[in-house]
Amino acid sequence: MARYTHPEIKDLVEAVKDVFGINAMSRTRRREIVDARKAIMVSSRTMFTTTDIGDAFGMNHSSVVHADKQHEDKYNLDSSKRHRSYRFYCDVYDFCQNRVREKKWKQYVTLSDVKDELTQEKQIRYGLEAKVKEQTATITKMKRDIKAMEKYKTAFLQFMKEKKAKDEVTA
Repeated sequence: MARYTHPEIKDLVEAVKDVFGINAMSRTRRREIVDARKAIMVSSRTMFTTTDIGDAFGMNHSSVVHADKQHEDKYNLDSSKRHRSYRFYCDVYDFCQNRVREKKWKQYVTLSDVKDELTQEKQIRYGLEAKVKEQTATITKMKRDIKAMEKYKTAFLQFMKEKKAKDEVTA
C-alpha cells in the first residue's frame, strides 16, 4: 500500500483525481493510470528525491528513475508535435507542473546546490563585514573631527561676541 510521505505529493494526486478522474495510487497497469502516476512522479522530481517519491507511491526509487527517462521520449513542449498516444500523459504532466509552480513549493536541492549557496552567503557576509569595518572607521574619524571642531566652535562663538560688541560700540 502506498503511503504519502509529503503533503505536496498527496495534493498532486488528489488534484489529478479531481481534474482527470484518475486515481494515480491505484495498483493497476491501465495506461491512463500508469501515465498519470509517471507524470506526477516526474513533476515531483524537482522537489523530492527519487526515494521519497518512490516511497510515496509504494515503489522503488528505480521506478521513478525509469519514469524520468521515459519522460524525455513522451513529452514535447509543442502540443502540436505530441504523439497521440502520449497526449494524456503530457496533459497530466503540464497540469502537475503548473500546480507546482502555482503553489510555489520549495524546490529540492542537492548537496552541491547547498554548498554553492553557502559559498555565496559567505562571500556576501565577508563583503558586508568589510563594509561595516569601513563604516566604523569613517564614524571614528568623524567623531575625531567633531571633537576638533568643538574647539573652533568655542573660538568662533567668542569671536562673534567680540565682533558684535565692537559693532555696538562703533554704532
